[in-house]
Amino acid sequence: VAAAVDYSEIYRARTNLQNALDASALAAAKQMAVTNDEGLLKAYARDFFDLIIIDEIEQFHQHLGGDTMRGSEPERAYRVLRQLVKETPHFLGMDAHATNVSRDWLSGVLGGDQHVTCIYNQYRGSRGQLTLHDNKETAINTALRLAEENQGVVVIPTNTRGMAKQLHHIFSEALGEAHVCVIHGGNSNDQEIQDFIRTINSAINTYKILIYPEVSNFHSY
Repeated sequence: VAAAVDYSEIYRARTNLQNALDASALAAAKQMAVTNDEGLLKAYARDFFDLIIIDEIEQFHQHLGGDTMRGSEPERAYRVLRQLVKETPHFLGMDAHATNVSRDWLSGVLGGDQHVTCIYNQYRGSRGQLTLHDNKETAINTALRLAEENQGVVVIPTNTRGMAKQLHHIFSEALGEAHVCVIHGGNSNDQEIQDFIRTINSAINTYKILIYPEVSNFHSY
């Protein structure tokens, strides 16, 4: 089952955060561009950063040995990164395919396993069948048939908010508004929708149809 995440909200939050970080980050970046002195980097990490996050942490070692950097650049970049990770108050590494390589690296940088906490996502959701249709009418008719036959929740991704609203109107007229849930940028912050997302594994069973836009930006639950 998939629930939509409004990309516009994420983008605005990211922009606001970036603006807040620009002054300190740029100041630190200017210093790091001219030195890899461990003493100075320690001060910069302590003064400018409360948290350092590396997403896709399994990949950065590969980039150090790739062709994106040349000469002494990989060694220099690694020394800077290592020192920042070592001195920052908090560090978060994330990867859907994280292995012991990342854990062992962090343990080495931070001085032992006692400084590293690993959290594994053990959830393995079961998903229904994904069906692609040649046209909208066929998809709507198939969804209605499945809903009327109580074949389980029918999840319909769309590529626009307008289409999501249009489908919501069609299915609400046919099945009743109480059986249809739609999530888009206009209502994603509503308390009802937020409550639904937080409890989606159980709450979704109260609906026959779930509609959301942004097919390329969703989280699986």
